[in-house]
Amino acid sequence: MSHEIFYATFFYTLSAFISIAINAIFYLKARKSNLLFMFLKAQGLMLLWLFAKVMTKTVPSNEDAWIWVVIQYIGVCYFGTVFFEFIYYYKKFKRPSHYIRILIYGLPTINFLMVLTNKYHYLFFTSVTIYQNSYGFWFYIHTAFSYIMVAISYYLLIRILIDRKNEISWIQNVLFNLGLLLPIVANIIHVFRLIEIGFDITPIMFNITLAIFGYVAYRYRFLDIKMVTRSMILGNIHEGIIIMDNDRRIVEKNNIIEDITQSHEKLKLIETIDDFIEIVRPKIEDFEILHQDISRCLDANENRLSTEFRMQVHNEWHCYILKLEKIIDHSKDTIGYVFRIIDITKYKSLLMSLEAKNTDLQVVNRQLSDYLTITKQLAIAKERNRISKEVHDILGHSVTLVISLLESCKYNIGRNTDFLKEKTTQSKAIIRGGFLELKKSMNSQLKDDIDINSLIDDLQRLIDDYEKSGVNVDFYYKRADFKLTMQVYDGLYRICQEALTNALKHGNAKNITIRIKYIARTMDLVIIDDGTGSQKVIKGNGLKGMETRVADLSGFLSFGSPDGEGFNIHAVLPI
Repeated sequence: MSHEIFYATFFYTLSAFISIAINAIFYLKARKSNLLFMFLKAQGLMLLWLFAKVMTKTVPSNEDAWIWVVIQYIGVCYFGTVFFEFIYYYKKFKRPSHYIRILIYGLPTINFLMVLTNKYHYLFFTSVTIYQNSYGFWFYIHTAFSYIMVAISYYLLIRILIDRKNEISWIQNVLFNLGLLLPIVANIIHVFRLIEIGFDITPIMFNITLAIFGYVAYRYRFLDIKMVTRSMILGNIHEGIIIMDNDRRIVEKNNIIEDITQSHEKLKLIETIDDFIEIVRPKIEDFEILHQDISRCLDANENRLSTEFRMQVHNEWHCYILKLEKIIDHSKDTIGYVFRIIDITKYKSLLMSLEAKNTDLQVVNRQLSDYLTITKQLAIAKERNRISKEVHDILGHSVTLVISLLESCKYNIGRNTDFLKEKTTQSKAIIRGGFLELKKSMNSQLKDDIDINSLIDDLQRLIDDYEKSGVNVDFYYKRADFKLTMQVYDGLYRICQEALTNALKHGNAKNITIRIKYIARTMDLVIIDDGTGSQKVIKGNGLKGMETRVADLSGFLSFGSPDGEGFNIHAVLPI
């Protein structure tokens, strides 16, 4: 038994020292990265396992041995999890998800707690001695979990070997497969006692596996971060990438190239860029032109080429940009070329859609321009009509009054000088007032609401002007406290103004009656004169202007000469 303890201690110690030496070399030589630290973490647990194994075999009592068994099982319980996490990171270049990490660390923690509390339940070990341990059923639960974690890790590692089989030599394959088999076989022999070796060689075999893995990684740069990430970076680029050397041999390509060519099996066989061109030849539109451009760029040693082409992919035509660029080292020497094949089908589709929409927009712009021209012409015509009505109403009123005053002056020439001066002054004031009112109307239009009493005052001043010509005007109204819009005010005022002008100018009226009244949210206006009247009313600019103003306000207007005598006007404007 002492010989077994001696050999176990010797081999555990030797394995530990070898592991320390290898890890020291890795730490000093390798690039510092998460991948290296995770590898060293796995090695650290293995060293703890080996060190505790040595101490278990060299302590004087079983009680002391139990303490080192507990320490040993820190490494034993967590090694499978840490080994899986290292391999997972090596394959995916990221840690497992948060929930997976809780699971894979949670179960080893439960297993370790079962070891720690074993003396209360003896479910993990039924007995622990310096020479040999007896296991309870929870030990096999722990062992099953560890086997599962190691098996998953081996599966991921095998997947890495398959995915990178073109980069791994047969020597690397042999070393890796040997390293994978050793710890599994050793642990099965120990747990099920298939061969009496005398001590547990599982940690030594795992240490050999990690040493082999580390040697291959260091010797063949298998753990080099650049090597690990190169394929990942190329795979994450959303464009086809082909890297070739100066002899036109393809050094690297990504999965997009396989999707473009739709020929995974043939793509495995190609070695040069010419082989690749032959595979895609039938699918490219105007292939000869593209081939000539590529050949000219390569043969003439040009720095770069950029051209568009169309190719059929999955029975649909796609548009691509081919970019061919030199790879130049620090000595300015050309060491190869990079082919970039960029799918611009969506961009082309969007561009065509944008061009179609631009065409539609140009049509709409032309229609809008035509509409604006017509609107401008209508606005000009409307303004001309407004000005025409203002000139007719204001100057017509002023001129009619002045003519009436001058007629009265004609009969008093040489008789009544004071009368002539008065009428001449009144005529001058009327003409000046008319021009001022016309100028005010041309420059601006009032927008604010106007009090009804202001309308009454303005109509009274208008009536006073007409009474100077000898006409009698009776004005009936009732003052109130509400406001009129400018449009209603202007309509009522101009209708009265035009009615007075027509009564004096065309009807020779002597008496005129104006009545304005507020009835049910409307302004009701009635104007009656005793002029000559007319059997048939012929609408001039004045009456047409009245109709337009009333129609614009959605009101009501009627006029005529009952029995052919006098003239009356009735207008109703909503407010």
